[in-house]
Amino acid sequence: MPREFELSPTPFKDENFSWHWRNWLNTVFEKLRGPLWYDLMAPITSAGRRGAASDFDWTDYNTTGIYQPDFAIGEDGICVFHINHDIKPGSKMYPHVHWSTDGTDTNTVRWELNFVYASRDDDSPTAFSAKQTITLDGTPSGTAYAHHVTEVTDANAVDAYEVDSIILMQIKRVTNGGTENTDTVFGHFVDIHYQRDRFGTPQKAPNFYER
Repeated sequence: MPREFELSPTPFKDENFSWHWRNWLNTVFEKLRGPLWYDLMAPITSAGRRGAASDFDWTDYNTTGIYQPDFAIGEDGICVFHINHDIKPGSKMYPHVHWSTDGTDTNTVRWELNFVYASRDDDSPTAFSAKQTITLDGTPSGTAYAHHVTEVTDANAVDAYEVDSIILMQIKRVTNGGTENTDTVFGHFVDIHYQRDRFGTPQKAPNFYER
């Protein structure tokens, strides 16, 4: 059943027409559907250590000529995320890894996400946080080159950061503590599910929500 709501038929039109229009659309958006899920996306890049043992390798993916990050145990890559202006304050964020293997081994693949963040405060710039760590265990399906997604649970989801915060993240494949997966393991992408409850903020800089 549709949600019941009361709205003026059109946004108020005055010298602040543009802002009123956006605010009216934001209200419609939330009343009709509620918060929706979106992704913060960032490619995995090499840390640039020029052949150091902890850098991932680029490997031809299933002889397609499309090279993808290949993670042996102990190898890592880097991602950087920016918090969008449409994020729902007070919500949770869910980092996750898109990955696959080149074989049929079903032993656990364990990923470690290490990250720091800093919010934006132009009057008193903030330092980056202490490092936080999330460990993700994924079980391959046994089908070579199958697309897997391994995500944090509700218990270790991350409190949503403020608009214009940035997250510096290391993705690393680590030992599972038991029988390791011997296939080639590809880490394609890291992204973060987040809830969106608006199209943007009235201001592009702090205070973002000032009207």
